[in-house]
Parts: sequence; C-alpha cells; structure tokens
Amino acid sequence: MAFLNIFKPKWQHSDPAVRLQAVLNLPEAEQQTIAQIAVGDADAKIRQAAQGKISDWHLLSGLLTSDLEQAITNELTERIDALQLSGLLAAQGIEAKMIALDAIHKESLLARAAEEEEETDIRLTAVARISDPKILADLVTKNCGKAAALAAVDKITDEPLLRRIALDAASRAARARAQQKVDEIEEERNRPVRLEMERASLIDQARQLTESTNLGQALTESQQLQKHWREIAEASDPRTRQLEEYCASIKTRQQEEAARIEARLAAIRKQQQNLERLGAI
Repeated sequence: MAFLNIFKPKWQHSDPAVRLQAVLNLPEAEQQTIAQIAVGDADAKIRQAAQGKISDWHLLSGLLTSDLEQAITNELTERIDALQLSGLLAAQGIEAKMIALDAIHKESLLARAAEEEEETDIRLTAVARISDPKILADLVTKNCGKAAALAAVDKITDEPLLRRIALDAASRAARARAQQKVDEIEEERNRPVRLEMERASLIDQARQLTESTNLGQALTESQQLQKHWREIAEASDPRTRQLEEYCASIKTRQQEEAARIEARLAAIRKQQQNLERLGAI
C-alpha cells in the first residue's frame, strides 16, 4: 500500500491525515478535483474539508445524485444551504439580493433569510414563499423585523400556533396580531351559540312587548326586533312565524287603540258642535 502511494497524488493517499492536508493545500482553482474528493473520499472530515473549499453552490448541486450515500447528500445539502444564504447576505443592492433569493427553494432556508437579511423587502418576499405554518411560527419567535413578523402571522390559521405566537413572538405587534386572530377564531367558534342566545332573547322581548301598555313605543321596538331577526335568523327558523305573530298582535292592538282614541275624539268634537248649536239658539 505504501509503495502505491508513491504513484498517486497525495489527496489519494491511503493515510487520511495525508489526504486531509493535501485537500487543504489544493489550489482553489482545482474545483473539479476538489469536487471529486467532496463526494468520493471515504472519510467524512476530508469530504467536508473539500466541500468547504467549493464556493459555487451550483457545482455542489451538480454533485447531488440519487446514488449518493445519505450522509454525503446531507453534507452537500448543508454546504449548499450555507453558500446560498451567505451569497444572499453578501449581495449588494436589492436586485442582486432578489436574484440570490430566487435561487433558494427550501422553506427552512427562506426562514433563515427572513431572519438574517436586513432588507425589509427581501424579508417580506421570503415570508411570502413560505407555506409551512410551523416554520412561519418559529420565524416569528425570532427577530425578523415587525413587517415580516406580521406578514408571517397573517399566513397562519392554526389556533395552537397562533396562541404560541401570542406568547412568544419577538415582536409586540406580532403578539398582538396573533392574539387578535385567536380572538376572531374563538368568536367564530362561539358564534352559533351566541346567535342562538340572541335569537331566543329577541323572541322573549317580542313576547314581553305584547304585554306593554305603551303601544306606540312597543310598535317601534317590535319593528326593530323584526329587522334584527332578519339579520341573524335562518330562513327556515320556525320561530320567525312566532315573532311575526307577536309583532302583528302589537300592531293590531296599537291600531285598535288608535281607533278608540279617534272615536273618543270624534265624540268630543260632535259634543262640542252640539253645544255650539245650543249656544247659537
């Protein structure tokens, strides 16, 4: 074995320590050789050393094949992620950063970009491309900026996640928005019960109005009750007829009372006319 080492480059030496030093000494220009070592060496430390000398994530991506061992695939993926993120952070200008961000497809890496990048537009664009609510929730607990945190919360509908965010979000505004969404979920969940209680109350109020002695006010209030009932009751609710009967009863009583008053007034007017005639004789 030692004899064979004489005829091989040092990065193919049988001794891992020699191979590692050879990799570290390889010129950066020898990217193809380094790439070969990055996936071909049996020693993980040597592979990772070679991977660390590759600065082009496109080259690393080209090394990913289906027949690679899972450990090597994981190493390459980790290095690609690091290069893509560092490329984004190092890019100068919003356009260059957007181009770098477009190359990132892994949602966990998009979340890191939203956290570590300072440009608000980049953060918002990264959040917009994340669909996993757990990743979004984890992001909001970190310092990703108010705008990005609010955008992330707005994309989350899972109540347990929103409750966690309401307690743990780094941004006060995000905590408030999450609590608001929790309150809205609770309101929507309790809405059927609340509406049923409200409908039952309207029926009871209408019944009580039928016993009122102030018929003019009762009629006005019954009309308001009918309007509210139409807003919250289902068309098939059988109590609609009951409410209408109560309100019709009030209207009938009011009309009858108005007729009695008119009759009394007519009698008074006739009596006055008779008195006037007697006074003229």
